Amino acid sequence: MKLLNKIKHSYRLLTSDLSLPDIIQGMKSDASSTYRFYSKNSNSQEQPMMKKQRFFRLLKNLFLAFIKKLTPARRIAYVIALILFFAGISHNQGESRMVLGFLLMNILLAAELADKLTAKDELDIARNIQINMMPERPPEDDRFEIAFQYDSANTVGGDFYDFLVSPNMDGFIAMVGDISGKGMEAALHMVQVHALIHSIPYPSNLQIMLANLNKQLQVLFPPKQFLTANFLKIKSTNIFEFYRAGHLPLYHCSVINGRCNPVSPSGIGLGLTGKGQLLEHLEKADIKSASGDVLCLCTDGAIETENTEGIEFGENRLINTLNGMKQKNADQILQGLINEIGKFRGHAEKKDDITLLVIKVK
Repeated sequence: MKLLNKIKHSYRLLTSDLSLPDIIQGMKSDASSTYRFYSKNSNSQEQPMMKKQRFFRLLKNLFLAFIKKLTPARRIAYVIALILFFAGISHNQGESRMVLGFLLMNILLAAELADKLTAKDELDIARNIQINMMPERPPEDDRFEIAFQYDSANTVGGDFYDFLVSPNMDGFIAMVGDISGKGMEAALHMVQVHALIHSIPYPSNLQIMLANLNKQLQVLFPPKQFLTANFLKIKSTNIFEFYRAGHLPLYHCSVINGRCNPVSPSGIGLGLTGKGQLLEHLEKADIKSASGDVLCLCTDGAIETENTEGIEFGENRLINTLNGMKQKNADQILQGLINEIGKFRGHAEKKDDITLLVIKVK
C-alpha cells in the first residue's frame, strides 16, 4: 500500500495532475516549438534525395543548429559526453564511461535550465510591468458596462488595450491595438506606444491625434514595424466616433436592427506612411448607440485562433457568439467569448495574443 501511494505521489509530481491528453498535447507542442526554433538556424537548402537521406540530413542540420546555440565550453562538454556515452556502449565493460557521459549530460542540462529560469524570471518581471501599464478597471461612466481581457501567447506580447478619459469626465476613448511581430520586440514597442499615447493631451479631434501618433511612430519604429489599432471615442451624446487604423472591425450588436454587424471604415496601420497618405485612407465611422447595444473590440488573435485541425475560429463564430449572448451583461459576454474561443482551440497551440474589450450600453 505504501509503495502504491509513493507511485501515485511520484506520478502526480511528474505530471502536475495533468490528464493524459494534456500530457500528450504538451509533448507535441514542445516538440513542435523546439523544431521551429532550431530549424530557423538549420540549412534548409537541400538537394533532391531519397526520403531516408532527407531524414538523416534533417537530423544533422538540427543537431548542428543545437550545437551552435551552446556556449563554446558547453559545446565541448556536450561532445565529450556524447563520446563517453557511445564509447561505453561499444565496449563490453564500458558502464563507467556511460555513467560519466550521463552525469556530464545532466550537468549541462542543469546549467541550461538555470539560464532558462533566470531568463524566465526576467521575462516575468517584464510581463508584470507590461500588464501594470494597462488599466486594471474601466473608466467610471454610469452609461456603460465595460469588460476586458488580455492574454498573451508568450510571456510578453504586442497586444494592448487602454483608455483615455476626458478632463471633464464626460467621455473617454477606448482603444485596442496590436504591434506587428511577437515576443519581446513587440512588447518593447508596445511600451513606447503606451508612453506616447499618454503624453498627448486628450484630443478634441481624434483624427489629428492619430496623425501625430503616426508621425512619432515613424521615427521610433524600425522599417516595416507598425501599429494596428481601433479607437472608439465616446462623448456625452449617443453618437460614437470610430477609427480603424488597419485593424479588425468593431462588432456592433444593435438593439434597433437586431443584428450584430462589423463596422469597418477604411484605415491603414500607424507608422507605415506619411501624414497625407494616412489621412487620405483614415475614415471616420459614426456609430449611433441605444440602450442594450453591445460593442466589441478585439485583436486578430481572437478570430485567428486555430483548433487542432488548423481551422480558424473566424469572424462568423465571433459574431454568432456575440449575438447569442447580447442580452447578458458585459462581464458575462466577455467570459462567454473567452470560453468559446478556448473550447474551439482545445489542445491546439496558442499562436497569438488575444485582447477583447466589450462595452454594453445601459
